[in-house]
Amino acid sequence: MQLKPILLLFVEDDIDIREPISYLLEQQGITVWQASTLAQMNSTLQQATPDVMVLDINLPDGNGLDALNKLTPDRTFPIILLTARRSVADRIEGLNRGADYYLPKPVASSELIAVVNNLVNKWQSSASVLESSELEWILNKDKWTFTSPEGDSFQLTNAEYQILDVLIEHHGETVSRSVLTDILGKKEPSYDDRSLDKQVSRLRQKITP
Repeated sequence: MQLKPILLLFVEDDIDIREPISYLLEQQGITVWQASTLAQMNSTLQQATPDVMVLDINLPDGNGLDALNKLTPDRTFPIILLTARRSVADRIEGLNRGADYYLPKPVASSELIAVVNNLVNKWQSSASVLESSELEWILNKDKWTFTSPEGDSFQLTNAEYQILDVLIEHHGETVSRSVLTDILGKKEPSYDDRSLDKQVSRLRQKITP
């Protein structure tokens, strides 16, 4: 079941594969940005952050696995490898390189849609909900501070405070990107979540030892 609007970046050089699959995804309410090369992929990622990427391995200007290696350390979205390489060794290599899922071509559209929705839901749950059930953190709404169980206090910016306030209010639930981007004044359908990613990254660095 699709829980929220999804922005998907589809990197595939074969137009006879890319366009029909994109059409079927869009029929399910998924917004698809298409790229036929790694250069187009990188250009798109400089403009906005997708919720999920579907990536081919053999591309005209490079290898998708090499691109996956470069993206993995800092990315905030899952990547599905969709490729003609079908062997077990290829699957293992793709997963070891950092892919979150590996699908061989041809793929049933229903399977791809299920994988997309499940991965996006899991990533958003992991990234958006603070795992604080075992520890007592205190959010001071007057001073904009966040205090750890050990007594360490962290001064928050307005945006950081607003994000934490929503996450704590919905603790144990999935908080969608659209809710968090609204807090930062970024209205859909631009899907320009780069500012949100930066805010969450800085917040994690600030409160994580």
